[in-house]
Amino acid sequence: MANTIYGNRDPLYFGQTPKYHLDITAGDFEMYDYDFTVRLQRGPNSIVIPKSQMIVDNEDYYIGFDTKQLGVGTVRAIVIAEIPDTDFQGGKRTEITVIEDFAEIYAL
Repeated sequence: MANTIYGNRDPLYFGQTPKYHLDITAGDFEMYDYDFTVRLQRGPNSIVIPKSQMIVDNEDYYIGFDTKQLGVGTVRAIVIAEIPDTDFQGGKRTEITVIEDFAEIYAL
């Protein structure tokens, strides 16, 4: 699975609410064909954003989050996708991708 999360790569500051565009490639499947979740983590703090809570514009998916929930520091993104696959029990396989340096949140 290839994941790309596009967003404003300018510095984020504590208290901002950024918006990021998701582009998750899973073989021949489009993002609307399968379930996925994005977990953002910074230290012990995390935000889980399921597909059902994402912003959808046509076939584009976006995540937004409040930096106050994560705090100051480097944010890691974990994308968990449930890809349709008849070779696996239940007809789905789980793929996990970690983006270690997803964003950096700075103090004001």
